[in-house]
Amino acid sequence: MTTAAVFLVIYPMMVNLRVEALVQAGRNVRGLLLALVYNFVWAPLIGFVLARLFLHDPLLALGFLLVMVVPCSSMSIAYTGLAKGDVELSTVIVGSSFVVSVVAVPAWMVIFAAGYHVPIPLGAMLGSILTVLIAPMLAGWVTRKALLRSLGAGGPARLAPVFSSASMLAMFAIIFLIFFAKAQMIVDRWPTVLLLLVPNALFMALTLAGATWLNRRMGLTYAEHMAVVFASAGKNNATAIAIAATAFTPLVAVPAATMPIFQVLLMVGYLKIAPRVRHYYTHRPQHPCPDGDGPVVTERAAAPGPPPEHAFEHAGDIARTGQRRALGWALGVNSALLVVEIAGGIVFGSLALLADATHLVSDVAGLGVALGALVLTARPVSARHSFGFARAEVMAAQVSALLLLAAGGWILYQGLTRLSDAVPVQGAGLAFVAALGLLVNAGSAMVIHRALGQSLNMRASFVHLATDAAGSLGALGAGVAILAWGWASADTLVSMGTAVLVLWTGWGLLRESTHVLMEGAPRALVTYQVLAAIAGVDGVVDAHHLHLWSLASDVSAASAHVVLSGHPTLRQAQQTGAQVKAALAERFDLTNVTLELEESPTVVVPNPSPARS
Repeated sequence: MTTAAVFLVIYPMMVNLRVEALVQAGRNVRGLLLALVYNFVWAPLIGFVLARLFLHDPLLALGFLLVMVVPCSSMSIAYTGLAKGDVELSTVIVGSSFVVSVVAVPAWMVIFAAGYHVPIPLGAMLGSILTVLIAPMLAGWVTRKALLRSLGAGGPARLAPVFSSASMLAMFAIIFLIFFAKAQMIVDRWPTVLLLLVPNALFMALTLAGATWLNRRMGLTYAEHMAVVFASAGKNNATAIAIAATAFTPLVAVPAATMPIFQVLLMVGYLKIAPRVRHYYTHRPQHPCPDGDGPVVTERAAAPGPPPEHAFEHAGDIARTGQRRALGWALGVNSALLVVEIAGGIVFGSLALLADATHLVSDVAGLGVALGALVLTARPVSARHSFGFARAEVMAAQVSALLLLAAGGWILYQGLTRLSDAVPVQGAGLAFVAALGLLVNAGSAMVIHRALGQSLNMRASFVHLATDAAGSLGALGAGVAILAWGWASADTLVSMGTAVLVLWTGWGLLRESTHVLMEGAPRALVTYQVLAAIAGVDGVVDAHHLHLWSLASDVSAASAHVVLSGHPTLRQAQQTGAQVKAALAERFDLTNVTLELEESPTVVVPNPSPARS
């Protein structure tokens, strides 16, 4: 009976959930990542602190922590709609959280159970996750597809209230079964159960207040914030009850049964103050981001003044506000991940995690250098630096390449050392931190990729994060292999494979950045094609002394001597020069062009000899 009720709680939710919306996650990676961090990093960590402070019964504490690690509630979509928030983003967050929870829930619960010295039935919990998450998700997806075929596009929307009601009734049935089965225990221990109200209320209040402040600092709009905050504070208590009822004792399900009391009250209360939240988000100085990725807080305008004499203006080429914000986001979340990995390595006694943390130090340093370089490139030109600081981003890319080579060499050395002297690794801890690292690195790489452009500096940062994501994926596989088969060497082999990948990508970046610093011709430009384009302009006889180079990795420049036909006036020569520049800009995207215009040489024709009489 309990299993059937559990299935009926989750299955209707999955029918209402548009799983295909997950493919749209790339439209707002920042909002999605924030929501996932709130759900699977912030909530477990703040929940652990609250449980230590207020809950001294291990089973109740474990039940409260189970609520903290389950995915967000599908009701958050409805709250978002009522607040006129971004419903599409909310739908993507809900679907993504269910997918991530398949890994996050067992990983966190293994850690928490070890902390409370409670034996955890890992097999039963994985089976319950299969029963209450994966199976209902697949069944709901199939049902939704069938409804779309039989009733059309509006069919699932018309039946959504029916499925929501069925889910709610099933959840109430489970709550009734839990309280009925443990009524005597609850009566005997009512002070302990009543104490659950304190951490529940504090978690909701801290999450709503903290997310409201941080989302604004991260540049989210009001609509995006509403989607993120409701999905972060609203926990799927039905899922927690279902897992607790099938894998643990009914006492573990009590916290999830009491959580809806404060969840509904505080969510409705937050909905009531939505106009004030909108005012808080909209009344701030903004200017549009060049890459179209939302508003950015306006910086203090520079004092007006005359441009330096003979200044070579490139401010429009290297402002890159969107790139700076993307790097700032990646630097922040990777710094947090660095702290988690160091703590995990100490707690789990894992040298592998500490080694990965050392590698992450190079990533954080590389991202910091890249961000500093972008800030430097935005500085105006001066009489001393007439080209500005465009080369700073290329130098930063070279530093990142050197850091990659150093990190790859160190990891490879450690791997070779461990082949002969194996280091014991705790598989569960390794798998959990690797999963968290995969989430952070892959998400950060996606954010950087959106602002990539042609910048070598941004490419270096992307390579850092992409190789880390690959390493985290391999470490996750190694953790699973250690857990399942006790294969301790998996960690070493994965580390060595990651080292080879890091060395290969680092060498490529080093070669390319050196090519730019050595004034090499941009790889996208071919000399004879540029000469042919110049010669093809009307009024041009020839071109020579062509030089092609890069001011920055994504800002090319050219200079050439152009020979004009005939004896043009100054105005005619300027017009021909303008046509040459327009042709180069249109065909090669070359906008920084310096031309020296020359007349064609005069050919002296000798007079014929006079005819003799």
